[in-house]
Amino acid sequence: MWSVYVSIIVVLQAYLEILGLFSMALVIAGITPSLRQVMGYSAGLMLAIQSIRYLPFPFGIHTLLGLLFLMIIVIKIGNVSSAKGFLAAFSSAVLIAVLEFGFHTLAFALLEVDVQTVATDPLLWALVGLPQAVTMIILALTVWHFRARKGTTEHHGLSSPQQKSRSFLGL
Repeated sequence: MWSVYVSIIVVLQAYLEILGLFSMALVIAGITPSLRQVMGYSAGLMLAIQSIRYLPFPFGIHTLLGLLFLMIIVIKIGNVSSAKGFLAAFSSAVLIAVLEFGFHTLAFALLEVDVQTVATDPLLWALVGLPQAVTMIILALTVWHFRARKGTTEHHGLSSPQQKSRSFLGL
């Protein structure tokens, strides 16, 4: 039964991380999609990346393909140029990598463990990754908030004027 709880936490952490990555890429591209689009595409992207991760490919291929998928989705949703889609996806990935490095370094120091110990324990690895995922979502919401005040975001996939007035991610 314990393994079920661990699996749920691992999937939740992965989903939140992809949600933050995807949300930040959209914000960087200046796109404000519907909440349904953000959650749906994040789930699909997470499933694709996790599936690739467990296939017999060299380590890191899942990251490259995930970036490609992210770029394609940003271009499709926002009807933006390839360059803008690439910049948004790549910038979002760099930001999450910086957050991951910082939070992991801090966690390893505070817990007084090495990377190998954490990497071999799925629950601990997911728990160490939660702060970066939550921080990425908060950053995306913060950047969106300031861009929305300046009027530099575009609404895509919204069906009514009432929905357009709602803030990003329904908050």
